[in-house]
Amino acid sequence: MFSKFTSGSDDSIQETGSIGIQEENAEPIQNNVSKSSFIDEKILRMMGNMGYKTGVGLGKNEQGITKTIDIAYQLGKRGLGLNIKKLSPSQESWDFNKENITVQEELIWLENKRDDCFDASSMSQWIKEGMPKNHIEDETNFCDKDILLNVIQSKNIFDELDLLELCQARAKANPFETIKSVYFMNRAALKMANIDAATNFMFSRIDENEHHKHHSGPFYFADICAGPGGFSEYILWRRQWFFKGFGLTLKEENDFRLSESTCASPVSFQAIYGKDDDGNVCSPDNIEDFRDRVIHETDGKGVHFLMADGGFSVEGNENLQEILSKNIYVCQCVVALQVLCNNGHFVTKLFDVFTRFSVGLLYLIYRCFEKVSIFKPNTSRPANAERYFICYGLKDNPVVDSIKQHLWTVVKRLWEISDCSDVDILEIVPLEIIKSDREFCDYIRQSNNSLGERQIVGLQKLAAFCRDPTLIDVRQEQLRKECLKYWQIPDKPRSPLPSLSIDDVLNFIVDKPGILNSREMCGHNTSSINKRQIGHLATSVVS
Repeated sequence: MFSKFTSGSDDSIQETGSIGIQEENAEPIQNNVSKSSFIDEKILRMMGNMGYKTGVGLGKNEQGITKTIDIAYQLGKRGLGLNIKKLSPSQESWDFNKENITVQEELIWLENKRDDCFDASSMSQWIKEGMPKNHIEDETNFCDKDILLNVIQSKNIFDELDLLELCQARAKANPFETIKSVYFMNRAALKMANIDAATNFMFSRIDENEHHKHHSGPFYFADICAGPGGFSEYILWRRQWFFKGFGLTLKEENDFRLSESTCASPVSFQAIYGKDDDGNVCSPDNIEDFRDRVIHETDGKGVHFLMADGGFSVEGNENLQEILSKNIYVCQCVVALQVLCNNGHFVTKLFDVFTRFSVGLLYLIYRCFEKVSIFKPNTSRPANAERYFICYGLKDNPVVDSIKQHLWTVVKRLWEISDCSDVDILEIVPLEIIKSDREFCDYIRQSNNSLGERQIVGLQKLAAFCRDPTLIDVRQEQLRKECLKYWQIPDKPRSPLPSLSIDDVLNFIVDKPGILNSREMCGHNTSSINKRQIGHLATSVVS
């Protein structure tokens, strides 16, 4: 058996398979060896010794097959001959023009120009409960039906792939995969760097914002559901000691591990786990405890921005990710409204936004800020539903207070029914109220349609790269360089912290005494800094 090949001319050996038919009158193979350089001469001589003639089958009666034999491509470690619908192994090409690749991404903002008010007492009547949903095929109020069904159908690829196959195909199919985590702890740090750059650094440079530039510092931020702390690591690396962070995340394997960072100091970060001491953001007691402690630590002002990156595995239920994530959606938003200062910013992770619950939540949060945007950064893998809801400038008006109270009621009710399998909250804002804001509805529909189409292409590409392991996206390395340059991230590997003795650091401080009065030391009592913390400080200043 031979691999596929193409002959040098039309009248020589034909394309593919073992050996194609050449002429009607067959002649000995030895006489035709020179006609094609695509066939190993040694093999041809061996076959000629066995009596092979071009166009004639092997065997005593020349009964051997003469038709092309296609190569059987095996998918992973599955049995030979197994045919998986829509995932059959093959050699195929991929049209890379289907993807719209842009390094300098542009956000589309939706400005909040509404001034009508809500009454908290009447809003309690908006909450509708019912049996938990186990499908989303009928959620077409905010997305074209064809796109929704195509997204659901395309996601079925995950039902046929194991984790190893998925990772192998994704590593080659995602044009931004080689960016990885650079010298940070994980990829989340690069997501925040991507979001920060796309928003003109509105988070890390909030001290330049017209509403905050007169604040002497430090600037405060909160990081919710974000262990091991990639978002915080990026902010602390970017601004070092001038920013102080507060974190709430689950303990154990999902806990913060900022002490393992090789580029940022954990000294100006405080992990808080709530009254239950487990870090569960869905617990009302934990939310209240986190709010009280953050407000106390910031002298009653609140944080300048909050980042939320909560999520969990939905393996086997990819199409229900939005429904399963509703609790964490709303709890992260409630924490933001309770701890943000006026004109503060907020970014939170979302997945699909098709259901009335999700869209209603986004509508309420949109009414609390000056402007919002739904954004899928390049660092978010194209085949998943991940996106980020970015909110600019928290307003200070009665509408925000009413919405805050309404969502707090929702959070407490979800906590009460968390162990019930026969009841769930399906709606928190009436559909007619949402649809009365035409600009908001058009924005959500356009976002869902465009991101849905983008995800479909990503899933189709992933399937193609699974079917043909030889495919590769050759743009990866160039895109890595361009993205890191645009995000202002040095392209260097992760390396351990330098080994500094206390004497080394003290000598450094003697040589540069101005460090003790610099912005990097703002808000910290230097007399209480230990050896590792001094090492972090010296490293950050030296770098």
